[in-house]
Amino acid sequence: SRYAVRSAGPNLARPCTAPLAYGKALASPAHLCRSFCAASAEEEKQLMILRKKMRHQARSRDDGMLADFLVGFVDAQAQTLDLKDLQDWQKLMACDAEFLMNLAARKFETPKELDCAVLGKLQDFLAAGPPRPGLTGDSPWRVFAHSRSLQCRG
Repeated sequence: SRYAVRSAGPNLARPCTAPLAYGKALASPAHLCRSFCAASAEEEKQLMILRKKMRHQARSRDDGMLADFLVGFVDAQAQTLDLKDLQDWQKLMACDAEFLMNLAARKFETPKELDCAVLGKLQDFLAAGPPRPGLTGDSPWRVFAHSRSLQCRG
């Protein structure tokens, strides 16, 4: 019939009847695995969505320098951030660009509601130096032009 339940294996079709104290039966190991895997898969999906949103938010800032810095941070740190960090990121993205730059640069004391681990990582990332070559004021084309002139000579 169209309402028949299909089983993925012999353990999934039989209910577990192992007795417990108080007369309750344990859930089958396959059932526990399915529910854990489903929760894990749902959490991974949510993390993936939030990371994509994080990248979009970093790219779409009005201030070009801030956007470039945030994209560098996202490239370097996004995979290490957990759900709590990604939710805290949303609070930071609600801030004005200038305010966020000053927070990242530690120009003034961080408000309590924005004091979070992801802000600390953002501040440490800024303190470590430019995320990519060319953000220090040096022209990234200078290296390219020099290498091209060497190729033309030889």
